[in-house]
Amino acid sequence: MHDKDNNIKNGDFDQKSNPDKSSRPSPTNDFGTQNSIEDMLFNILNDTASPEEFSTFKEWIKDDSHEKYFQQFKQLWNATTHASISAQEKAKAFRQYQKYILSTPHGKRHNYLRQIPKYAAIIIFSLSIGYYLATQQESPVQPLPSAQIQHFQSPTLIRADGSIINLITTDTTLQEKDGTQLHRSGDRQIRYQKNNSVATQEIYNTLNIPRGERFNITLADGTKVWLNSESSLIFPVNFVGKERVVQLTGQAYFEVQKDSLHPFIVKSRNLETRVLGTSFDICSYPDMAETSIILVEGCIQATAYHRKAILHADQQLTLDTLQQKMSITDIDAKLMTQWKDGILRLDNQNFNEMLDKLSRWYGITFVNNASIDSSDRFNGKFHREDIQEAMHIISLSANITYTIKQDTIFIHPK
Repeated sequence: MHDKDNNIKNGDFDQKSNPDKSSRPSPTNDFGTQNSIEDMLFNILNDTASPEEFSTFKEWIKDDSHEKYFQQFKQLWNATTHASISAQEKAKAFRQYQKYILSTPHGKRHNYLRQIPKYAAIIIFSLSIGYYLATQQESPVQPLPSAQIQHFQSPTLIRADGSIINLITTDTTLQEKDGTQLHRSGDRQIRYQKNNSVATQEIYNTLNIPRGERFNITLADGTKVWLNSESSLIFPVNFVGKERVVQLTGQAYFEVQKDSLHPFIVKSRNLETRVLGTSFDICSYPDMAETSIILVEGCIQATAYHRKAILHADQQLTLDTLQQKMSITDIDAKLMTQWKDGILRLDNQNFNEMLDKLSRWYGITFVNNASIDSSDRFNGKFHREDIQEAMHIISLSANITYTIKQDTIFIHPK
């Protein structure tokens, strides 16, 4: 790597690349250094400012340029408030952002400031891989490709009689053979309504979710299940017997209706999860070496390879299917299960792992022709938005370019 790049990775900033910096307005004036002003604004927004800082802030904010700067700073602060980074990392992100803004030609700066939430994601990414956004002035960002990703598959329900129902185009209400009604209660969600008769045998249906889609279902017992992309759930139209058993491939979030007399059991690859009533996430894709359970609330019992483990709230069980080992760690469960609310999180993942997640999330295929150091780690989050916006952010972070052809994205070194 070139020396200049090493300087950037070590936190240095080349003042020579910014010859007209002195001509740009500064929020400091007579109130102190840039760092001290940012520290003050941090404390104001975090509600930890001292009386002296409040007094200084009241005087500082009277200047129109300071007021404008504070509003921009506040937008960035709000955009990073829920990011899974430490306070120290967030402070570093703000420093990076300030350097980036000062290195941007004055006439173009307002275009970036209008997109502060997007650039908040960019600087969070760059924290993990060591690239300052200031380096982008040497290689201007290419315009977003105009090609659109096309999706042809839809969530489908395979009924016990073999019939296949497209759940996007189906009628509002369907009826199963045992009289149980199936309602499409909204966009990408269905609900089973239990009938009054007593079922004597279980009729199993299969819900299939293709890549790039998500769906939720309310089972006949009231249990709610959110299925992530490329997942399937085998379930009975009505639960019969002492246990409520379903089978999962892929990823799903469960809110189990409490029933102390009828345990709810999820069978997945090499793992059985038993609960009475609780909320949890299971991720068990066939092409992944690990299966995981994240417990949001309650208590569950997991069994794998004739070994049992008990999980409590805010814990994650990871099953290494190759070595047949289980481990339990403490986590923020609600943060780690945001995918069900339309937010894709990336936590300490290398470039290829990130591409795998994006591929499932958006339903596209990647062809990676770039060489990204496997030690580079990525953290961040994406809302359920267009893949082009996500790729724009990643191209800035990882210093790559890309082209889109139908449902395939080709990644190239910059």
